[in-house]
Amino acid sequence: MQIIEVEIDQAGYVRALKPSETVTTARPAHVPLAAILRAMPRDLRILLSAEIFIRWGDWLVRSFPGLYVYSFLTAEQGWAAPRAVVMVGALIAITNLTALATCIPVAKWADRAPSPKPFIGLTFLLVAAVAISGLREIGALARKALISGGFEPAVRARAVGLYWGLRSFAYCPAPLIAALLWGSIGPGRSFLIGGGIGLAGTIGYAVAGRRS
Repeated sequence: MQIIEVEIDQAGYVRALKPSETVTTARPAHVPLAAILRAMPRDLRILLSAEIFIRWGDWLVRSFPGLYVYSFLTAEQGWAAPRAVVMVGALIAITNLTALATCIPVAKWADRAPSPKPFIGLTFLLVAAVAISGLREIGALARKALISGGFEPAVRARAVGLYWGLRSFAYCPAPLIAALLWGSIGPGRSFLIGGGIGLAGTIGYAVAGRRS
């Protein structure tokens, strides 16, 4: 079966293309994922290691602040359930609005900065504070720019996917561990453990980043 390529001209008519007019695109060379991983720059290896720590600390507490606030307001403060639910929703809304408000201005600021590392480090530090967790977007775009810019264009899409995959698989057990900690040692100690892990990742990134 012969395949004929066509185009629509300015008058809106369909016209068959001649073989000389067709454009062929070269398929990119296959590069194994192991080779992409070995070619990952040292800066990105440091970032990946730090992000795994940070995500563990984050996901040990991320799903539970709303539940904690709700339990505190209803059990300790005597609030009615509907009122406590509204308060939790308001706190989540403030977080998301903060993220939206800071996303574009901080992205422009990061583009003009000599290095995205300070923004990334600030993100890691702020992630421990639930009240201002919306500011975590300060480093999100700078982090993505550093990741995508660390690889050659021919392998960039696969490399970014590999980076995100490794990071996500590394911390995917964290919410389950958080549930076990919540039930066994309570929310207070669980939050402290999550904060300690996140702080370790932040300090590690700052120290290693200075040496690189």
